[in-house]
Amino acid sequence: MTVFQGKEIKIISSDSRQNWYNDKIGEKFIVQSECSRNKDNLIVRTTIEQAGWKHGWVSKDDCVFVN
Repeated sequence: MTVFQGKEIKIISSDSRQNWYNDKIGEKFIVQSECSRNKDNLIVRTTIEQAGWKHGWVSKDDCVFVN
């Protein structure tokens, strides 16, 4: 379990149009874990309707913690 697990984040920016969350700015997601390959990214829970899959990564620079 990571210190980030279960925390809510809000997307505030996207540094690339190729990011799955490029059009999700302002939306909130629940953190599943910190990325094991790149500690600058968080793994978040999504829905199939939101992103097309159940999880996605978000750069820590592109989000803020809500709670």
